[in-house]
Amino acid sequence: MISNSLIKQAILCGCLMIISGCDKFDFSKSTPAPGPTPIKVQTVQTPSLPEFRIDLNLGKSQATTQSCFCTLYTFHSDRPNIFRAKSYQDSESETFPSAMINSQVTADSLDALSGQTISADVYVMLDPKGPAWHSLPGEPVSLKILSTDEKKVRGEFVGGNLVNSATGERVNLVGNFIGLSK
Repeated sequence: MISNSLIKQAILCGCLMIISGCDKFDFSKSTPAPGPTPIKVQTVQTPSLPEFRIDLNLGKSQATTQSCFCTLYTFHSDRPNIFRAKSYQDSESETFPSAMINSQVTADSLDALSGQTISADVYVMLDPKGPAWHSLPGEPVSLKILSTDEKKVRGEFVGGNLVNSATGERVNLVGNFIGLSK
């Protein structure tokens, strides 16, 4: 609740502004306050990189993405590092079919993952209006990292199921990927 004292102070302040001529100030002629310079954003379509792709077999459906980008996010704390492979660089450049592979790992470099089999959460959409295929919580997909070098990461799915979000259908995930190292 507003006190009478606060109301009296606001009225007094308004009266002082009017008496001092503040009511005649033309704000349309004022100079805008300095602020950050507007940033120009350029949208660039991610090129199709057929050499880098994710090939998937979801039972009756097969899909190949237009590209694949692999990144290892390292943290210098108690958090696990994250290996991620995606068929797109950012959400604005996402095309379909689309896939994302996400895994918590202890490796501190992509080279250290070579030869390892890791557990991963996998998400796939064959088209933008269709259902998602995904691994279930507590039931990750096994993924073997076959090789890494300064430009590429190669891997294959070696076990695990994906579930259709619309029908509940389960399929054994079969496939592989070649990702551009980022």
